[in-house]
Amino acid sequence: KKWIHHTSDIATRRLQAMNQTFKDQQHVSAEASRWFLGMPRDEKQMWAIEKPTLENPSTTLFVTEHDLQYAQDNEAVGNFVHFPILKGGPDTNDVPAPLAQMTAGFVGSFLHSPNSDAVEYFLRDLWPSIYQQVPTARFLIWGSGIKPNQSADWSAVPGVEIRGWFATWEEVVAQTRVLVSPLRFGAGMKHKVVSTLIYGRPVVGTCTSFEGFEVSQLSNKVMTDDPQLLIKSTVEILQSDDACNQALREGLAGMGSQFSRSNEIERLRMLITDTLALQPFNQSKEAK
Repeated sequence: KKWIHHTSDIATRRLQAMNQTFKDQQHVSAEASRWFLGMPRDEKQMWAIEKPTLENPSTTLFVTEHDLQYAQDNEAVGNFVHFPILKGGPDTNDVPAPLAQMTAGFVGSFLHSPNSDAVEYFLRDLWPSIYQQVPTARFLIWGSGIKPNQSADWSAVPGVEIRGWFATWEEVVAQTRVLVSPLRFGAGMKHKVVSTLIYGRPVVGTCTSFEGFEVSQLSNKVMTDDPQLLIKSTVEILQSDDACNQALREGLAGMGSQFSRSNEIERLRMLITDTLALQPFNQSKEAK
């Protein structure tokens, strides 16, 4: 049998980034620093578990070049393919009129520690200044797995509303003028970023948020790790339709055409054809 493994991201790389983020921090919430239950927090131990899962399949897919490079730099060997996520976007992307509501949004599963950390970081270091400059603004938090203590703490912040689970992406973009993605660690491509752009809303985020994009197309008004620039860009997009449209255009340019449905079908066809042409898995192992 031919076995194609889709990684989503490299967990060890994400763990490494999380450990680096928290090494000098105190008072980090349990949710923000959460790691997979039963998985080691030690990077070498985690890589010893993850490395064989990348090497054993007939083909292993890496959604970003960053993840692929990490695997190769750490001596993983296999039939590795750079293969961005599939989103089924249109072949051409329109720039719709900006939403009139002064809303910034965040989307994520809160069983995933990068998302909990991102919200806590945003509420602590960015949102107070944004809200002071745009008092009519609201910050909408979308996603599943929000714990009662998180909901209570976050909703107590002025201007913050907990939306929680949603059924369709249309529900999010119908109420969100700009998506903020202040992720401080992670790996892989971010579905929230690609999906929001496909549905016609701009995204402002960190460099981690835009991994897998053509970053040469993105200015620091869209992608930056500087909290002051993130604040400034979010305020400008909330207050200016021109800034909102420009941010969306940049995001779409950085995304490129690789997420269009027709290109994705061709990418998938070539992947299956190439994998089927490989030497059978067991024979290849015996030959070595």
